[in-house]
Amino acid sequence: MKASDQIQHPFDDIIIADYLTTPVKRLAKNINKSHCYVVGRLKKLGLIIPPEIIAKRIADSRRKPGDIPKNKGLKQTDYMSAEMIERTKATRFKKGRLPHNAVGFKDGDIRVRHCHKKRNNPPYKWIRLSLGHWRMYHVHLWEQVNGPTPKGSIIVFKDKDSMNTVIENLECITLEDNMLRNSIHQYPEEIKKTIKVISLITRKINKHAKQNQ
Repeated sequence: MKASDQIQHPFDDIIIADYLTTPVKRLAKNINKSHCYVVGRLKKLGLIIPPEIIAKRIADSRRKPGDIPKNKGLKQTDYMSAEMIERTKATRFKKGRLPHNAVGFKDGDIRVRHCHKKRNNPPYKWIRLSLGHWRMYHVHLWEQVNGPTPKGSIIVFKDKDSMNTVIENLECITLEDNMLRNSIHQYPEEIKKTIKVISLITRKINKHAKQNQ
């Protein structure tokens, strides 16, 4: 320990006496110091807050079911000063103001979105059905012709091109088939064909079994 660390600070006695019973932020407020100051002094003094106390403080700070907000039923002037109220006016959401992603669009408009650029996921077209309600265009297009997508199925592109959103390029497949398609690409072509044939036979057997139950 450095000589400077051994110097007693004015609030060390309070910190030593209260650090196990008072949360750090509240302790910092009590001595009119910053949170970083208290954390720094705890470290210099070699004081460690046990994990179980930290866990309890986190749990106590969370809102519980049935908790009533302190400002419930109160007017803004009852819990905020005139100066604070005035400062909030600049950031308030104005009546009739649209979110940034709704400006410039109308129902039926289509836009391209990249779900995960960093993961190299393909872009998809989305269509606006109503204000704040966007849907994947290829799913919407397929359902306009064929009805709701069956449970456990998805709509995919036959040619793998997510920008080729025409009904002829869309098909509905099960999640199982989709997983199979995405997992067999690591195999040689002859093995791919064999896997597809086995999958087709398995589906037909399962379908026949269900029909004869």
